[in-house]
Amino acid sequence: MMPALLAQSALPQFQVNGSAFADGANCYTLTTDNYWLGGSVWAKDRINLLQPFEFQGSLYFGCNDYGADGIVFVLQGAGNTALGGYGEGLGYGAYFGNPGINPSLAVEFDTWYNSNHSDPTYDHIAVITSSSVSHNVPSNLLDPVPMFQNKLNGEDCIPHDLQIKWNPKVNKLRVYLDGDLRLTYTGDMINTIFGGERFVYWGFTGSTGASKNLQQVCIDDVAYTEEGDNTFTLINALTDLDIGPLQSGDVIDLATLSTNKLAIRANMDMPGVESVRFGFQGIAKYKVENFPPYALHGDKNGDYNYFTYYPGAYTVSATPYDRNNAKGIKGETKTVHFMFVDSSPGAKLASASLIMDLYPNPAQDKFNIDLNNVRAGELQILMYNANGVLVSRHTEDVNTGIFSRTMNIQDLPAGLYIVKVRNGENDTTGKIVKF
Repeated sequence: MMPALLAQSALPQFQVNGSAFADGANCYTLTTDNYWLGGSVWAKDRINLLQPFEFQGSLYFGCNDYGADGIVFVLQGAGNTALGGYGEGLGYGAYFGNPGINPSLAVEFDTWYNSNHSDPTYDHIAVITSSSVSHNVPSNLLDPVPMFQNKLNGEDCIPHDLQIKWNPKVNKLRVYLDGDLRLTYTGDMINTIFGGERFVYWGFTGSTGASKNLQQVCIDDVAYTEEGDNTFTLINALTDLDIGPLQSGDVIDLATLSTNKLAIRANMDMPGVESVRFGFQGIAKYKVENFPPYALHGDKNGDYNYFTYYPGAYTVSATPYDRNNAKGIKGETKTVHFMFVDSSPGAKLASASLIMDLYPNPAQDKFNIDLNNVRAGELQILMYNANGVLVSRHTEDVNTGIFSRTMNIQDLPAGLYIVKVRNGENDTTGKIVKF
């Protein structure tokens, strides 16, 4: 049998509302082929937007090209019984006196032309917010584009593969339909949409109106961190007492703690774990612990060793194994990004570390580089081959915030390359493989 530490987590439990119902085999009908219906399906537990989210499944829009109205993927803070207006409201928006679902960010898959909302004539996909389905108002975050690259109609009696990826490191939401990247939304959802709240509900809505279609969603796989997931704990190493959970995005003021001599524990209490490998500040093989408590800096029979923390950004990872010394079958790696600051008189607040995302990886002719926490000034992108020879240099002046660039590697031979970014006092390094 596969060890418990590698067992896949079951799909989440869902709440259905309105006309929606479970249809077996992890599928849900949002509307039957009848008039004036609206349904929603929500995961019962909220997810943490400071952690990556990935959905894989399919959408079925029915068979009638003159049917309506479509399906919406929604991240929202209104609760798992939320349901918006029918008809052109798509089960999400404000319509016929229904206030819609707020706060929210939504990806609409619209199969009906509503000229009053500035819809295009073809079946389209767009990113919207504030319970509005109109594309001529500021709540339209990304203008409509065709659902598909090679056709204009999604009501073709065929389930269409859907993949949605949220990368909090670079604040990007990517939407793929039938394997094609259709939309990329970039934005600080937590602060601009959800008022600083990191935990939100996710799911789908759909509706019919004066026209109709059978509309369904099937869920193949999801990967995310639920509210309450506590992988790491911060500890006062002088007293060996827990300070509290440590989660990505936490900003901890050292002035509020009694000491900066701290420890971090990985909570690996599932059966089958015999050792844990820690990564720390870019050192992938920082330490291996063979006995609980699994402590980043080690311990002696539960007496935690301390590390002196100063203001700055930190990254810790923990990977479980089913044998001692980080051998055997490898479990899922958990990673936490956090920051210490110090509000004591005379102390300086630290700046956030530069965070980089390279994709696709492996790449063929080009790849994208996304950076977060960029500082205004000069930025250099340096590429080295596996022998340490500089093969590419790119320099430009940038503004504070997020930076994206496409790098052309068409003329480079296949192999492994090191990508190093310099931005003022910050730098970061990653790897890209060309095939």
